[in-house]
Amino acid sequence: METAIREMIGKYFGKHAKRSWKSITSDFLYVLSGVKNGFLFDYGITDEDKIMCFLKDFTELLGVDTTAGDEGLFVTQVHENIFVINAKITVPFLTNFLEKSNSTCIDVSGKLDSPIICKEDVFLDIKSNIKSSVKILDLKTEAETSQACNENKYKILKLDVTPTCNVSTLFGILIGYPVIYWYNASDIDNCLGMVPLRVYTVKCNVQIEGIFNEEFTMYSFSVPDSLTSRFDGNITKWFSDLESRVEKLDHSWITELKLCSKVVTLPAVAL
Repeated sequence: METAIREMIGKYFGKHAKRSWKSITSDFLYVLSGVKNGFLFDYGITDEDKIMCFLKDFTELLGVDTTAGDEGLFVTQVHENIFVINAKITVPFLTNFLEKSNSTCIDVSGKLDSPIICKEDVFLDIKSNIKSSVKILDLKTEAETSQACNENKYKILKLDVTPTCNVSTLFGILIGYPVIYWYNASDIDNCLGMVPLRVYTVKCNVQIEGIFNEEFTMYSFSVPDSLTSRFDGNITKWFSDLESRVEKLDHSWITELKLCSKVVTLPAVAL
């Protein structure tokens, strides 16, 4: 089985990706099983068609139970970046983001002396851009149609990203971070350089019987340390929801789920 998975990953994504076969397997399984909103495929150059073909062969090979993803699994491209998205989790996550106040978004624009909670007028613009780009109602409709017609669950979703949409913010939503960064696109840089950041990581043990049993990082995100008290409740709730999804898995292939954090300071932070 190990050899088959490695060869399959090499076939679709190349020799470089083949070396990361365990991480790639885990990333796909998080989303397929309904544990994680989505992930960015950053293991090399690919396209939607290759991902779609891989998904079909991958699920057949492993006999993956994707019942948690019956509301639709989408492959989408944002500029040159490819995402795999589970609609069952992403639709309510997006809805919640669009209906909430500005309590989950941090302005890290380069013109600022330090990061701040997004002001209400800025957050209204962010929501408008995200809603136009993702077209959440279209996503929900496509998911329901896919389920009702018993068609292939795996579909290509075309996002019409507006020119004013901050792509880093959109990435944070598609991946499902509990705290999301935004910055003014006209700024050359952000203001996170030399700012103490509390980096949160969600680690877990992934055990695929007869294949591998190792610890991986499922999520990694940061919050300016000076603002962590504002987000403690949100992060705790987010992690609790993640734990609940893991507990509902038919097979306990994810174990030892834990949330860790540490403070780091970097001369520059790329978003």
